[in-house]
Amino acid sequence: MKIFYLSSKFYILFSLILSMPAYWLASVLKKAVDTIPENNFLHFLSSAGIFEVPTAVALLLAAFWLFNNKLWKFYPMKKLLGVQNINGRYEGELTSTHTENKEQNGTYKIVVEIKQSLTSINVFLYTERSCSYSLIANIGLNSNCNNELIYVYQNKTSAMNKDSDMRDHNGVAFLKIFEDSGSLVGNYFNNPRERGRYGDISLKKTDEKLRGTF
Repeated sequence: MKIFYLSSKFYILFSLILSMPAYWLASVLKKAVDTIPENNFLHFLSSAGIFEVPTAVALLLAAFWLFNNKLWKFYPMKKLLGVQNINGRYEGELTSTHTENKEQNGTYKIVVEIKQSLTSINVFLYTERSCSYSLIANIGLNSNCNNELIYVYQNKTSAMNKDSDMRDHNGVAFLKIFEDSGSLVGNYFNNPRERGRYGDISLKKTDEKLRGTF
């Protein structure tokens, strides 16, 4: 399994490429500040020679925030970086080895919401009985050259839950990503010392916006 991550080369190249525009904008701003009266505090900072560097650094940080949260999602950047955009709300079913009755047959309606930036992924799963959130999450390329979402989660049981089998537990999920169809399909298993259950998950993307609820 090859896990996606940004190497140190990316950060170095990003800083080098944008450093010149950042310093240019800082120098333009300095010239504008130099035109104001000399008794102004900004003019004092500029004349002391400490205006350009902090301004350039602030511009670089702002550029990275914009790239990390917005620009990477567009096709040229996404293709170049080799990461898939799976942001959004997904609805579907979870089939568990735990069956409450014959009619229910171990199938539960679920909602999964994913909040993803270039450098992080957070996964939230909601059911009528509980909710879970990812502790660690990433996208990896498996041996069949398919992209998978892999995450470790912590499940919290609803206070209103009456199912004696359901209790707080940890687990792991592996979901294949089908970006073209907006689908996530895979399986999960719980920590056997806490709740030894496992099963399949099938999801379809329904919305870009997150609601934070089932």
